[in-house]
Amino acid sequence: MDGKVNRALRAIFIKKTRSQQKHRITRYENNERRRLKPLTDEANKLVAALSAAALSEVPNADKRPPDSETQDKDTTTSTTPSDSPPSCSKTPPHEPTPLEQELSDEVANLRKERDQLKQRLTFFQSQLLQSTLKPDMLQSQNCKFLTGISCDVFHILCKYLTSTDQLITTRNMSIDQQLLITLVKLRHNISFEYLSLQTGFAKSTLCDTFWRIVEMLNNKIGFLIHWPDPEVRSATLPPVFKSSFPRLTGIMDCFEIFIDRPRNMKARAEVYSNYKKHSTVKVFIVCSPLGAVTYLSTAWGGRASDIEIVRDSGFIDPSLHQPGDQLLADRGFTLVEDFASICGAQLIIPSFTKGKPQLSPQEVETSRKISAVRIHIERIIGLIKNRYSILQGPLPIQLIKPSQQDPSISGIDKVIRVCSALVNLGEGIVYKEKK
Repeated sequence: MDGKVNRALRAIFIKKTRSQQKHRITRYENNERRRLKPLTDEANKLVAALSAAALSEVPNADKRPPDSETQDKDTTTSTTPSDSPPSCSKTPPHEPTPLEQELSDEVANLRKERDQLKQRLTFFQSQLLQSTLKPDMLQSQNCKFLTGISCDVFHILCKYLTSTDQLITTRNMSIDQQLLITLVKLRHNISFEYLSLQTGFAKSTLCDTFWRIVEMLNNKIGFLIHWPDPEVRSATLPPVFKSSFPRLTGIMDCFEIFIDRPRNMKARAEVYSNYKKHSTVKVFIVCSPLGAVTYLSTAWGGRASDIEIVRDSGFIDPSLHQPGDQLLADRGFTLVEDFASICGAQLIIPSFTKGKPQLSPQEVETSRKISAVRIHIERIIGLIKNRYSILQGPLPIQLIKPSQQDPSISGIDKVIRVCSALVNLGEGIVYKEKK
């Protein structure tokens, strides 16, 4: 019973709704007819005036009666062409009516506006061609802004990559344009949709090109991140360090990059950082006293501790350190015994106040010197993130997943390594010797 009542009520509601819609449409049509009626009348008047003007321009000779035409024909046949005088009759000039003059002025104004719009269109087309992302637009002023490296370094890097056999020339995309698109993506983290609008290539083509160039840069310039030899370290140690840390080899720290939250609960727990209160990946980094990145670990989940990452990264290795070498770190790197027992190196960290009311004057002075030098690793990390905005995150989960070719390394590892190598190609920011 309830079902029948509901169907009946639904039928009544549908019928009422249809009638309301029909009434609304009819009312709208009537309003439109009333609104367009003055325009229709004006158009009819204009058509009538134009027809009358066209008829007034017909010559009077065309309106003569047929008898006159036959009479003229007879006279022309009876006389020779030499005897007949030439016709000198002319049609009197037609004076335009006010309506015709108004229409003529309106047409002239429209043509003038059309010409102006064509000029503006030509100007904007030229500006669009100039703003298109092409290597020809690179100059010494904007190259560093677009790519993060100088114009000379860009051309040298392009020639260096051209010599490899791994480059695949995309249709209508040169080698330097592939490198430019990749560096712009790393530098500004622009979406591939916007790059597609700027370059005219498909989004899938740009994505494939980006990862191919990143893979190539990782293979070709990854050697710029290497642990220097002892002779090189001692020869390039800045004079300001020789008094406080004469055997300093590196400053180490860890930094985190925001990522999207994974759907898997176990993965979400492994990448959640209690310090950042966000899903992150953590990377162990070491820089030389001159400010060059000399060591990088693979990316770890944000839950991993700094000590765990250093121990599993292979940095505590006798082949990298000699007895007596000095390393600077933060208080969280409590690995003094590990470095001393395995490598014989000295890990220098600020003093703790644990178990004592305050630090001694000597400990305060030592901690101040360590912090004044160790701050440079923070500057290097800030330089890498600020110069290449893709590392500011949040990064998609696809970058974190290991690649099929090499499961030991993921896309984020390649991106971080390439960005660090490009920073090493730039000028040093830590120390400048005074003359």
